[in-house]
Amino acid sequence: MKAKINALLIKAIDLLYKDNDFSIEIVKTKSEMHGDWSSNIAMIVAKKKGENPKELAQKIIKLITNEDWLEKVEIAGPGFLNFFLTKQGNLNYLKNLLRDKKSYFPFEESNKKKYFN
Repeated sequence: MKAKINALLIKAIDLLYKDNDFSIEIVKTKSEMHGDWSSNIAMIVAKKKGENPKELAQKIIKLITNEDWLEKVEIAGPGFLNFFLTKQGNLNYLKNLLRDKKSYFPFEESNKKKYFN
């Protein structure tokens, strides 16, 4: 899901500035009221371009295409973009996590006595 959001943001920034030399941070939110994923890209680009981050966030939202997995995108605080996934989008994200061959809690002989908090 992170890759899909990243692609949307890169496309929007490229349309606005013909420049995608920005570090995009996308994180899973800690609260449902802030959506499922969040990015600070509007603040990063606005600072570099000398623009207002909230205004830039609005421009980015207008350029984000309608995706079947994306319910809405909101602006929060000084210019964070909060991404709300549809139920199907969340379900697909979970399915992909389960299908991923990477182990999230790898077992190694050296850590067999460690406890999870």
